Amino acid sequence: MIGHAHVVACADRLAIASCLPEVSTVATPIFDFSHLSPDERIQLAKDLWNSLPDRRPTLTDSQCGELTRRAALRAAEPTRGRPWRTVLDEVEQRAQ
Repeated sequence: MIGHAHVVACADRLAIASCLPEVSTVATPIFDFSHLSPDERIQLAKDLWNSLPDRRPTLTDSQCGELTRRAALRAAEPTRGRPWRTVLDEVEQRAQ
């Protein structure tokens, strides 16, 4: 999850970067994987993904309470609510 301070810091860097001459932002890869087969590249991606530490967000007590409240509401009224895809479709339609 990206925090507010991170977004502000990124925005500041973008503002500064817009004043600088254009420089390529594509980094030279440390590891040349062009010789790997597609299956080997997929395995490499999986290995890289699995090497990342577990990044579960830390929830506040109020967030935990809200999730507990919502889970209880869902358990008490399982037919209440709408599928996320339906809601997303409606939002996307309004945005057009």
